[in-house]
Amino acid sequence: MDSLIIILIVMLLSSGVLLFLWPHKRKPAGAGKKKEKPRGVPDSASVKDGLFSLKHGFEEELKRLRAELEKANDDYQLLHDEMEKELNVKRRQEEEFKKEIQRLKGWGDKEKSELDKLRKENNSLQSRFLQTQKDAEKEFSSNLALRRELQEKEKHIQDISRRNKELCEKLRDTENREAVLKKVSAEQGKALSEQRRRAAESEWISKEEYTRVLVLLEEKNGELDKLKTGRE
Repeated sequence: MDSLIIILIVMLLSSGVLLFLWPHKRKPAGAGKKKEKPRGVPDSASVKDGLFSLKHGFEEELKRLRAELEKANDDYQLLHDEMEKELNVKRRQEEEFKKEIQRLKGWGDKEKSELDKLRKENNSLQSRFLQTQKDAEKEFSSNLALRRELQEKEKHIQDISRRNKELCEKLRDTENREAVLKKVSAEQGKALSEQRRRAAESEWISKEEYTRVLVLLEEKNGELDKLKTGRE
């Protein structure tokens, strides 16, 4: 940008010098008569006015270019400062990123060690679980056998209880029958005593009657003995 301004200034100065010198050329020798001014050739005043206007225009353009240059320099400096700040931020981020990478790397090594440890523990737990599962299956089989045995014993106990109940009922029946027989035997004994008493009083009893009563008494006593034996 500075080089462009310098080139423009040099061009302006060169053009001004040429325009200033052009209307003052020397007349050729021997020219005594005043020649007419050619048409289209500017006079000295017009050239000066044109040069002044051109110079003024170039000065204004130069001011504008300088203002744009200053603005461009300010913008460049602002952009440079912003880029410098951003670059510093990026550098800090890069340093933090490197530190984070190192931290993560150390964390990764530590996590790898922990992961290996957890894998070993997991394998150990899995082996223990499989062994526990086998033991549980074995225990279940054993419990199943014990349960079956218990069911059989319970069934056997129920059978025994049922038999005991039946025996108790039979015993009650036997006791009832024994009581009845005892009562009958007592009544028959009483009747026999009464017959004997009567016989003693009458001093005579038929042999058939005596034999019948005696046989009946022996039968009742035999039944009573059987009941006692069955009860024992």
